[in-house]
Amino acid sequence: MRAETIAELRRALDQLEEIDREVLVLRHLEELSNHEVAQVLGIDKDAASKRYLRALDRLKNAMSLTGEGRDHERIAE
Repeated sequence: MRAETIAELRRALDQLEEIDREVLVLRHLEELSNHEVAQVLGIDKDAASKRYLRALDRLKNAMSLTGEGRDHERIAE
């Protein structure tokens, strides 16, 4: 089940624009704050926060579109 979920997530991530993937990686894998993400991307802190929320929304939608995103709500947690 875990391998299937990872495969679904990868397919959904592949559908996103590079900037969306980068924001999600910085927040979730690198565990950076919005302020730190803003510094890395060279944008305003508020813009980084909005970009993150939009990227999460796009990821949820991409997982829903695969028809296999049964547990996509867990990503936002």
